Amino acid sequence: WRPVLTQWLRDAAGRQRQRARAEATRPKTVLVRRDRGLGDVLFALSAAYQLKCEQPRTRIEFVTLARHAPWVAWFGFVDKVHLSVPPGTYDRSLDYERALDYNSPGDRCQWMGKQAGVEVSALVSPPEVPARLVAKVKRLLARIKGKRLLALAPCGSRSTLVRSLSLEQLRSAVAGVRSEDAVVLLCEEAIGGVAAPNLL
Repeated sequence: WRPVLTQWLRDAAGRQRQRARAEATRPKTVLVRRDRGLGDVLFALSAAYQLKCEQPRTRIEFVTLARHAPWVAWFGFVDKVHLSVPPGTYDRSLDYERALDYNSPGDRCQWMGKQAGVEVSALVSPPEVPARLVAKVKRLLARIKGKRLLALAPCGSRSTLVRSLSLEQLRSAVAGVRSEDAVVLLCEEAIGGVAAPNLL
């Protein structure tokens, strides 16, 4: 009976090693979430991209708000974009919506990278923009006839004074732009009380 038991133990150990190898080589799925803040979504994408570079077989799915979902989908390394947390289980979840420390004075991009277990040294490269939007930008640039175009993002996602300009500061900033330049305000909501001849 000893030879039989020995062979059984060897077979069991072999099956266990096979399962371990299969698990080690199985593509992992990571769910990344960041709903708000254009910059924070970009930081989260940068962390996810670095993770993808270091673990190419990893599947990246991203959860964000509807207003960000279209441009997040432009990034080829993102396999799927959700508007809410999907049901089911993932090998790993990076929830930057709940875990983000808004009072942290450090670099948020690097902080998000650390949560993912990677070191982020640069922002993710720009994606390929759809042709229809490229055409729209060309029409906009044609309107300003060679002027410099200044894009100003005056408001933080939570409209805090630390990360946002006050209305008076914004008026002053727009008024201080040279008349031969054009200005675009990047904001999720319309900003009233700001007017200038070169404000597009």
